[in-house]
This record gives sequence, C-alpha cells and structure tokens, in this order.
Amino acid sequence: MKPSQFKLYIISLLILIFMSGCALKSVRQQDLNSWKGVSVEELDTHSLFLTLPVIKTKTESGIEIRVYPNKVNVSSCYENGNINNNGYLNYSQFNMYQNCSNQLVGCDNIFYIKDKKIIEYKPVGSCYTDETVQPEKRNWN
Repeated sequence: MKPSQFKLYIISLLILIFMSGCALKSVRQQDLNSWKGVSVEELDTHSLFLTLPVIKTKTESGIEIRVYPNKVNVSSCYENGNINNNGYLNYSQFNMYQNCSNQLVGCDNIFYIKDKKIIEYKPVGSCYTDETVQPEKRNWN
C-alpha cells in the first residue's frame, strides 16, 4: 500500500470510528419537551447555550427564532501526484500536494419563542441531547 493510500485509509477509518460513536447518541424527546413554556430568561442564562454564538431573527407573526450553532470545522486533505520511493515529491508535485475541503459539522440548536416563552426546541444536524441541555434549576429569587 502506498503511503498516500495508507494515510487516506487511516483518515477514513478515524472518520468512521467518530461517526459510529455519534450514532450511539440520539436526540431525546424529554430533553426537547423540557423547554416548552420555559421563560426565555432561562435560555439566556443557561450554562451551555450562553457559551455558544447565537443568531436571532423574527418572523412577521412575531415568533423569535434563535439558532445556537455547536459545530466544528472539519478538513479533509488528499495528496496529488506520485511520491517516489524515498517519500519525496518533485517541485511540481509539491505545488499540487494538497487539495482540502472544509465543512462545518455539528448541531444547530433552534429555539422558537413567543411572548418571552419557548414554544419549541428543535436540534438540526448531527445532534444529540442529554440532561445537560435541559433548563437548569436555579434558586435566584
């Protein structure tokens, strides 16, 4: 097996292992339901969501939509040209050494809000939920 083929094989194997680990996790309905009717202030002060960037918009009917992206940039690189037996590229091959493609992978946490109450939480993309995304119990009063 050529070194470039071996690198591609290892990268593919690592991606497969990563993807299979994510497949074991899922979006739980109880986590989504836990946000229905909750004050938007609890979302604003949630220890996970306040660490993520937020994109806000409003529909004509007055529903506020907030998207909290939780993603990572993944890059895949492939070699061009032939590597000689010592593992070296000639000058022209070196100039074409890598072609990379980038992609954001992860989850968009979407909240729909009306009258300062959350009406729906919908994660979109490669997402999973657990109790860490549920509203946090606080005694601030």
